[in-house]
Amino acid sequence: MVAAVEREAAEMRREAEAGIRARWEAVETDAARLLDEARRVADRLVADRQRRISALSDGIAGRAQALTAGLDDAERVRAQFDSFVRALSAAAELIAADAASAGGGEHDEPRNGVAVAA
Repeated sequence: MVAAVEREAAEMRREAEAGIRARWEAVETDAARLLDEARRVADRLVADRQRRISALSDGIAGRAQALTAGLDDAERVRAQFDSFVRALSAAAELIAADAASAGGGEHDEPRNGVAVAA
């Protein structure tokens, strides 16, 4: 009778160990599946972020190019304005020199109702 109880206890232990092994394998399978899914989700998130960063970088680069072009245009306009001011100044000097050499009195004839001082 002791031998039968021992055999039955051994059989129960083997069944329990087999159940534990089966459950452990199921847990490992589930964990591997969850880990693979988490990797796929993380990879999609990273790819999405990379696309967004790339789009933002392209936008920033485009704006920088436009700004640079605008600065180049502004420099060109500034140079043209400086040239205009120099030409205007030279014309004013010529007018003043002509007025000084042509005038003999304190006042020239009025122009448009305004007397011009020599």
